[in-house]
Amino acid sequence: MFKNKFFELKFNVDYLSNEYEINFINNPVVYVKVNELSKFPLSNFLNNVKYTLNSIKVVEPYTLQDYVNNVVFNETNYYFVNNDVINKSNLNDLINQENSKFSSNNQGLITKKTSLNLDDLINIWLSDETKNLIPYSQENLSSVLKYNKLYKTFFSKTSNRPIKNFLLIDESDKTQIIKSFAPREILEKTVFNIENNKASITKDLSEITNLEELSTGELYLNFEFEFDLNFKKVRDYYKNNYIKYSFLNISIPYNAIKNQNQINNIDFDVYSDFMTYEKLQEQKNLISSLFSFNIRKNNNNLTLEIIPKQDIKFYDLIVEHNLSNTKSVFISNVLYSINYLSEDELIYTQKPLKNQESAGLNEQIISNNELTSQISQPINSTKRLYKENTDKVIKQYRSRAFTFKSNGGSWTVLGKVKPNDPSDYRFFVTTNDHVWETFANADEIQKFNNPWITKIDKQLDLKVPRVIDKNIATNDISSTIVSDYDTKWSNEVPYEFELINNFFNHADYPQLNIFKKNDLSIASGTSKLSDNVIAIVNFKFFFENFEINKPNSWKYKNQTLNQNEQEIVQFIHNLINLDLLNSSKLNRHLSNFINLNYYIAGFPAKQTSNEFSPVGDNKKRWRDYLVGNSILDLHSTNYCHARFKCFQMDHPFITANTQTVDISAGFSGSGLYDSQGNFAGHHVLGDLDEYGYSNKYAFILDNQEKTVLGNGNTPFNTSSFYERMRYLSYLYPERYQNQFNKTPSY
Repeated sequence: MFKNKFFELKFNVDYLSNEYEINFINNPVVYVKVNELSKFPLSNFLNNVKYTLNSIKVVEPYTLQDYVNNVVFNETNYYFVNNDVINKSNLNDLINQENSKFSSNNQGLITKKTSLNLDDLINIWLSDETKNLIPYSQENLSSVLKYNKLYKTFFSKTSNRPIKNFLLIDESDKTQIIKSFAPREILEKTVFNIENNKASITKDLSEITNLEELSTGELYLNFEFEFDLNFKKVRDYYKNNYIKYSFLNISIPYNAIKNQNQINNIDFDVYSDFMTYEKLQEQKNLISSLFSFNIRKNNNNLTLEIIPKQDIKFYDLIVEHNLSNTKSVFISNVLYSINYLSEDELIYTQKPLKNQESAGLNEQIISNNELTSQISQPINSTKRLYKENTDKVIKQYRSRAFTFKSNGGSWTVLGKVKPNDPSDYRFFVTTNDHVWETFANADEIQKFNNPWITKIDKQLDLKVPRVIDKNIATNDISSTIVSDYDTKWSNEVPYEFELINNFFNHADYPQLNIFKKNDLSIASGTSKLSDNVIAIVNFKFFFENFEINKPNSWKYKNQTLNQNEQEIVQFIHNLINLDLLNSSKLNRHLSNFINLNYYIAGFPAKQTSNEFSPVGDNKKRWRDYLVGNSILDLHSTNYCHARFKCFQMDHPFITANTQTVDISAGFSGSGLYDSQGNFAGHHVLGDLDEYGYSNKYAFILDNQEKTVLGNGNTPFNTSSFYERMRYLSYLYPERYQNQFNKTPSY
């Protein structure tokens, strides 16, 4: 009866603390396979906290829907206090320098000790000592960096005592100024590679152009990232209320790794937005007992590798970590920074991703030793792309983007409905709901003849990208216009549409009412979750009237197709060769301190203030851009439209400006792609250009908090595209091919 089912064990927490309420799950849940109930690990629970079993259910695997709603048990007998065994062996100390007499007699010196540790500096800070000079040494420098970090992350929030600005002086009484630098790295470069039960990330040291000159002094390479063994509340990084319980900083002296090439069991420090100093030490000891942190240098490649000492899984999606039925750790992406002592300034030249376009790589995220998300050169944050630009992502979206109307929005082909059926010409497509709503609904007779059909519209004239050389496109603005001609079949082809998901209109898509977010709660408060629609369109006209690979024979009404028409037919024919487009996994790592290196492409129709905009409206043209940096912080915004007034759409929005992009009405629905070529979101709205340049906005899908498209790892949300198609292809195998069969690793 219960074979292949899961037990759902829900706990109450006996921990009266505001910090717990803010940062942790109030009623943690564990899912256990029925056949593993006699022996399973209690993973992700906080130490020294009492957990009492509150309820037991039997649920369906993966979807987590109730099978037996309530299992009766004696509540008073089931509780525990988690207490991981800590290996208290000494950690390998990277810096092992003997104390030596410091010859300076500067009266401002607090001490002549050259081996001050972090506790020493904290004790000095807590004392009444007014001096602030300490001897320069490698060990003292390391301790000052740790103290500064600890003060900013913890003491500044828990103590009214101001920071003590320790200054390092050498034996000639010269002050050694600590300088800091952090590049605004391309998002993909910040993400750990998780495979073979380990996590690793590599930095290219040749990006520090004057590294060897700077390394004559002291230079530290810092890797900072969240590393949490406990249940976490599901939040997106970009939000102001995102709080980190446990994050690590690994600070590597360049001269040490330069001489050794490999350092195993490297030291690290644990920080927290609210953990006490004593708990930080406990957390460090615990992590040390469970993981090895190793550094390896191979020519200019510096690799950090994290290897578990037990069977522990790495996850970078919070919900996967929370649902794991084995011991796991949540690991975020890395904030990479450099501290150095030198009279010279560090010169950093960030390299693009291999064989890819880039924009805005010269930005940094540290100003006056503080993190900043402000862009110094917004005009360089976006780059227009032309025929000469042909990287893997560009080829991806140019083969999928199209438009149906000269005054309508833009669409993206996700993939073929039945890839293995050569006689089926239906394709998954996506756009905004406010674009979808402009298409004609199927009437009752049409629905009776084909009950799957939602819309049928033939007042359309499909157009595809017109990709032009830069020289031509910039000198002849009209060269990219696609609305300057009609095809021979304009307004004659009845395109049939079948709705799969509408995340903006629960009347069209009742499953929206049970949309389950990644914290397992039901989305509530609005029926307008996300302005995007996924549907199926039938392109049989192009296959039944024009034979594949025989363009010389293509005629319509006995008239030979012209070049524009041939390009449209060829575009549609090529769709059968495309794989199903994946949703972006990079979106889950978005913050305000990264370079996106995302791409966006579509068909604006209205005039803008951009220098390459045609004069007048209804000039639908092709535009594609590389978006390096959002010129404003990621934010959710008030989304207003004449059809539905205003509401708050809780997705991160990225921002560009018409000073650098020619985006207007008609671009709605355009696809946003990440640097790996996966689907990341849609353009959706923009401010008016009435008074000059204006901002334009695209929203991000599938982040930490919500899964709209899906990729098989959140089967509990049966409203997502992936899970909806998993369900439909199971029920109707003759209509849909089962290409939605991935299962989560937890």
